[in-house]
Amino acid sequence: MNSTNNPINPLHFFMLPERSDGVLYEGGLAVYGTLTGKENVIDDDKPFSQYLQKPMRLMMGLIFICRSGRLTVRCNLQEHIVQAGEALILLPGTTIESLQVARSTQACLIAGTKDIASDMRLIQTSFIDSVDFVRPVRLCITPEQLDFFAQWIELVRSCATMPVGEERREAVSACARILSCQLRLCSSPEVRKGKERSPRRNEIYAQFIRDVLQFFRTERNLTFYADRQFITPKYLGASVTQASGRRAYDIICDQVILEAKMLLRQPGITVQQVSYQLNFPNHSFFSKFFKAHTQLTPQQFIAGE
Repeated sequence: MNSTNNPINPLHFFMLPERSDGVLYEGGLAVYGTLTGKENVIDDDKPFSQYLQKPMRLMMGLIFICRSGRLTVRCNLQEHIVQAGEALILLPGTTIESLQVARSTQACLIAGTKDIASDMRLIQTSFIDSVDFVRPVRLCITPEQLDFFAQWIELVRSCATMPVGEERREAVSACARILSCQLRLCSSPEVRKGKERSPRRNEIYAQFIRDVLQFFRTERNLTFYADRQFITPKYLGASVTQASGRRAYDIICDQVILEAKMLLRQPGITVQQVSYQLNFPNHSFFSKFFKAHTQLTPQQFIAGE
């Protein structure tokens, strides 16, 4: 039972506006704002608020880097405050609900298509502990690293002078990889502990996360995800537990519940429609599943909102 009518609309890279303070490449990389001078990352109403009349699912990766001031990002039903010397990475599949920028904030916003996000290896072992799903990745950044990001932005802007073509696309892709390397250096010691684990099992876990993001609405059986990697469900479960400290099935269920909560918050949607969206055989089965994981019925959750 599949549904193509998902009330959480996608926010694609091609929907981003062209702005005087931004660089938008056909290769799939966009940069708004700078980390030098007095420019703000974006005005409160640009470039996202025109789309955020209701939650939107990111079909791209976003990186917020703050030098001074504060950004408040609400996504996946949680509020995240990005302060001076911090970065926040939102992975493809994240549902973003609102973005607020405090006055006198000096920051930048970097957006990349799924291909660019893949080039940057955002869902890889470097962030394995912190990602743990589509949870935003928060990084601490030193003043020296902020200077590096400021220089990187100028490099990206200089690429805008290159003629449109294969060479420019390669340059943009190279810039993305350079950014990825520096972001991994910003990872906290806790995050870097993931590198001490088995590289193979971390690879399995990263692929499992990607597969769950793609298929969780229709597949909740661990065998399905194991078959996609040509391994046994037992080995997949052990690899996921070693990499994340959590059971694979619990991770799948967490994403289903998160999606259900966001759907239930949409005006006019019924419990039966949500159960259909998430491939449950009927709304009664969905209600039992929801209550088992939240201690609330869907109706109680809606009433509490």
